Amino acid sequence: MRRMTLALAALSLAFAPAPFLPRKAPPVESDEQILQGEWTEMDSSNLAKPSSADVKYVFSGKDVTVLQTGKVVSRWTMTLGPAATPRRMDLAGVGGGRLPYLYTLKTDGPTLRLVLQGRGEFMRPRR
Repeated sequence: MRRMTLALAALSLAFAPAPFLPRKAPPVESDEQILQGEWTEMDSSNLAKPSSADVKYVFSGKDVTVLQTGKVVSRWTMTLGPAATPRRMDLAGVGGGRLPYLYTLKTDGPTLRLVLQGRGEFMRPRR
């Protein structure tokens, strides 16, 4: 009887589920993946003058199109900086001739914050 009990116990272990294996973390999206799609400007200021225009930024791959009241006003090529803090993004005008805009960026769920320091050789913002 004891042998039978031991045999049944050993046999039941053979069909027991494997111990839980550690789950792989979901892949982290890159900044480029996070930025894809259409973003609506909610707040903007230029020399302390807030913007009231209907402005949208459309990110498609490395291409950025800026729309104002539904019309294309400019096209840019995006270059993202290396993984650093603060995260960086440069926008260079398509077709050249314009100095690039230097930004830092921060994403928080559905919110994208771009901080512009200046153009060309100006220093990048630190916040």
